[in-house]
This record gives sequence, C-alpha cells and structure tokens, in this order.
Amino acid sequence: MPKELGKGTKKLILDVAYGLFAELGYEQTPVSLIMERAGKSKATFYSHYKRKEDIMLDIIDQQVYRNFNFIQEVVIPYIRQDNFEILEFFTGYFQIGLHLEDRKDWTLVYNDLIRLSVHDEVIRMKLSKAHDNWLKLFDTAIKRGIELKQLPEDLNKEAIINSIFSLYKGIHLERVYGSGPNMEQIHYFLKRLLS
Repeated sequence: MPKELGKGTKKLILDVAYGLFAELGYEQTPVSLIMERAGKSKATFYSHYKRKEDIMLDIIDQQVYRNFNFIQEVVIPYIRQDNFEILEFFTGYFQIGLHLEDRKDWTLVYNDLIRLSVHDEVIRMKLSKAHDNWLKLFDTAIKRGIELKQLPEDLNKEAIINSIFSLYKGIHLERVYGSGPNMEQIHYFLKRLLS
C-alpha cells in the first residue's frame, strides 16, 4: 500500500473515531462501528492500530500538535511584544478556547481520556505533558506581566495559574452540560484575580 494512501486511511479512522467518541463515548464505541462508519474493514483498523486505546493517543497528539503550532506561531510572539496586556491575554485565551466549534466534542473526548488515564500509563503521560505545557505558557505570560509591571512582583504565580486553569476547565464542562458564565463575567473574574 502506498505510504500516502495509508496515512489518509489512518486519518479517516482517527476522524471517524473522534466523532463517535464525542457522540457515543469511548466505551460505547466498538472498533467495528468505527470501521463501518469509515467504510473500511476491521482488518484495516488493525493494520494501523494495535488496540482501540491507541486511537486516543493519536487524538491527544492531534490536539496538542494543533495547540503547539498556534502557541509557537501566534501566542509566544504576542507575549514578547512591548504592548502585551496580561488581562487581554487571559481573556483572549478564554474567548478563543470556549468559542471554537469543536470544543464541546473535545471536552467530551477529554473526559474519556481522563478516565482511561487511570489505567493507561501512556495516556496519563501524554495528558500530563500537555497539561505541563499549558502551565508553562501561563507562567511565561505571568512573568511577562510582572516584567511589564502589570502585576506585582510578589504575586503567587502558582496559585494564579492553577486558579485560571481550573476556571477554564470548569467552564468547559459547564458549556457541555449547560451554558456557563458569559465573557463579561469571565473578564470580571480575571480582572479581580490579576489585580
């Protein structure tokens, strides 16, 4: 099989699985249904993956790679600018993250990933690495805010970073199962937190 054709099939399997995991949940999605929806045989699945959990590893990589590129190409250069505004940065982070069309699907799949990570060391390690990268990004932004004298030097960075990250995760869940706070309320909370 030509290499490019194999990559296309693997991406098809990944995309179909991602949609089904968001729709039905990981546990309720058998490999046979993934392959039926992909229009491929079950043998094709096993030529690309050893087990269903391996799809979740590719999903993590896909999400992290997308985020990593955006951070390297857009976010880091923005943080380095002289006109960087810490409140604007975190408000924008929430605005972009909470309004992306696929965020609801990602939150549902992410919840399954968390459950799987309890028993799967590789998934746990990949999720941990992605989490650490977000914390590093937040730390970089907070340090820049301190450099620009937008934040006090004695700020408890760890507490602020963990509060913002927890707020973000919580709002994601609320958006899946309800409406959650609006951007004005989020901006108000961030302003209080960062002042």
